Amino acid sequence: MKGFHAVIVTFLTLFAWKAYSAVEIEPYVGYQISDSDASTEDEYKQLNLGGRLGFSFLMFSFGADYMIGTGDGDENDGDTYDVSATEIGAYAKVTLPILFQVYAAYLFTSDLEYDFTSTKAEFGGSGYKAGIGFTGLPFIVINAEYKIVNYDEFELGSLSGDIDVDHKSYGINVSLPLDF
Repeated sequence: MKGFHAVIVTFLTLFAWKAYSAVEIEPYVGYQISDSDASTEDEYKQLNLGGRLGFSFLMFSFGADYMIGTGDGDENDGDTYDVSATEIGAYAKVTLPILFQVYAAYLFTSDLEYDFTSTKAEFGGSGYKAGIGFTGLPFIVINAEYKIVNYDEFELGSLSGDIDVDHKSYGINVSLPLDF
């Protein structure tokens, strides 16, 4: 009889897991500002478009995060340049029942390209981002996010090599989490 109860409990547990699990798709659009370095005072602003694709169970979610961005920047001497970025990472998220969600992502690859008038500078690295979102609106979530990326390789014209630069930025985005 105990074996029968164990089978029933196992079956109900698996059935409950399936009932509350879902594929999550969360497209987002946002605005990001670099945290200017005190030595250079260079700063850029960019519009981001991205999405998260993953699996959710109850209040937990995890999966892949992809983002592309484009914008412009100002050097400390007044010159401007174009900026584009691409990021691929993995995220984990907790949606709290009190109108908030908290998430973090590890960025496997983060590519940043500065397009100056005469040349391009490309940087590659990896990093982290973390955010908190307000889920009290119907269907949409407003997120505030902070990101730290360590760029460890660069290419500038015919020059290329290794570097060690920590780049910080913050932003706000609006997302639409959908569970299927």
